[in-house]
Amino acid sequence: MISVIIPTHNRAELVLRAMDSVLCQSEATEVIVVDDGSTDDSRQILEERRREEPRVRLITQACRGAAAARNRGAAVAQGDVLVFLDSDDELLPQSLAVFAAGFRDPTVGAVCSAAMFVDANGAEKSISHPRPLGPAYNNQKGLFLAGTFAVRRDTFQELGGFAVSCRSSQHTEFALRLIPYLMRDGRRLKMRDDLTVRVHVHEQDHLRGDVTNLLEGALYIIETHGTQLRQSARYFADWHNIAAVYAAKMNRLGLARSLFLTSIWAYPRNAKNLMRLVIACLPPIARRVWRVDVTK
Repeated sequence: MISVIIPTHNRAELVLRAMDSVLCQSEATEVIVVDDGSTDDSRQILEERRREEPRVRLITQACRGAAAARNRGAAVAQGDVLVFLDSDDELLPQSLAVFAAGFRDPTVGAVCSAAMFVDANGAEKSISHPRPLGPAYNNQKGLFLAGTFAVRRDTFQELGGFAVSCRSSQHTEFALRLIPYLMRDGRRLKMRDDLTVRVHVHEQDHLRGDVTNLLEGALYIIETHGTQLRQSARYFADWHNIAAVYAAKMNRLGLARSLFLTSIWAYPRNAKNLMRLVIACLPPIARRVWRVDVTK
């Protein structure tokens, strides 16, 4: 059986769409919805659906974030395989059959698939397939977004689940631990080109707008996986550059300069980073370039 875990917070209507996209699948499944401290009518709506559908399990908790909610769902899951789905997205038909087929080989520890991104009207914007991830990921291919990968429950538990302290890029951080673990354990990462999830792109994405969480997530990955990232000078530099831009947007220009310097030292071929460093040394210009609101 496959357990699909859906964390949700104040998405009363959208979460029903996500749940229905799972319940219509052909594979044996359970849907575990973790209400992460919603303050709207999510709990009432979810309770009604749970009474109607025995495959739905509902867990409520104080607001602790998506990573903690996913881990809570995984802790009670009964399926052999876990799939994580965001509450504003939806699985495509036969998605779970795609994942189940990948796990017919007992040496497979995780399966990656493709994602379709759609706009507010449901029109297709782009498609992402598993791609080469580089030396930091043991030169494997993959795509790690909610709805694009499935992992054996025992593997997820042995890895300790998602890092609750990582405030963003949580699937990326998990992949940085998962892939080396699978390689050491003699298991494989299986690629499928099938589309399994429809990702709804919001113009006002609450996570992308929270620069504090984005910076903390980037710094967590740098600090926790720095040695692994160094296997690719460009990848190591890219993460420092990402964190530096977030720091600049928060008007933390000293931190931004330090991160830009490390990025340039690691991969000096990227001339744009030198220009960014120069801008970070000129606070009035930096605040205009990165649109910093100094009144906050």
